[in-house]
Amino acid sequence: MSYDVKVKLYTEQNERNDLGELVGEPPLWREVYCSATYSGGSRRTYAGRIVGEHQVVLTTHWREGIDKCRFVEFDGVRRAIIDIVPEGRKRLAHISTFTDDVGYGD
Repeated sequence: MSYDVKVKLYTEQNERNDLGELVGEPPLWREVYCSATYSGGSRRTYAGRIVGEHQVVLTTHWREGIDKCRFVEFDGVRRAIIDIVPEGRKRLAHISTFTDDVGYGD
């Protein structure tokens, strides 16, 4: 497995204005290298699971605190994280996100 995709992981925003609305940018947690698995390609599974349409799964090494991340940025676009699944006693982390805005349910 080659880790050739550089991604930025962001945690949840905590800053709020007087009305209680979230303001500012989410804080950057860490930059990591991942392996990307897209749907429809030759490798459509990761850890025995199928990658859905308009979805990408980024696999990286597990780091303490990665489960608190809420956003991922790669290919110049910031996306919401759907799920973070640990594998092998938290040796690897599989980060699921959508490849476009189809899955956000506008």
